[in-house]
Amino acid sequence: MKKLFLTLVALMGATTLFAQTDMVASFQQAMANAKAKNYVEAIEQFQAVIDAYYEVEEPDANQEKAFAGAKKFIVTCYHYLGGAAYNAKNYDEAAEYFAQAADQAELFDNVADMTKNRQFVGKCFEAKGAEAFNTGDYATAIEVFSKGY
Repeated sequence: MKKLFLTLVALMGATTLFAQTDMVASFQQAMANAKAKNYVEAIEQFQAVIDAYYEVEEPDANQEKAFAGAKKFIVTCYHYLGGAAYNAKNYDEAAEYFAQAADQAELFDNVADMTKNRQFVGKCFEAKGAEAFNTGDYATAIEVFSKGY
């Protein structure tokens, strides 16, 4: 019975250690993807780090750093995806990414990034409305401009 108990304790410890190491490794991989501009993959990995953090009872310093970084860079990745879509004149897609960035920032009490990204959502509607206006589609322009406000 004692061997069974010790085996279970050792197994739980190994699983916890693996989860902790895995969390930091996931953050490092997410950072590598973000630097390589693989933002979609990076977002998934940052989200995995955030989810894993909530599973750890007593996070260590490395896990705290990984969690803080994931909260920051998940917003950045959504923002960069929004910027790329905006530059490609995919204004609806850009607005969605900027809204996601703003929502993530709000979730983690990052008011500055939340505000910045919400302003970019408005700029997307402004640009889309301006395109419609310049082509003479005034009804669409009014509809799009009203969404931006």
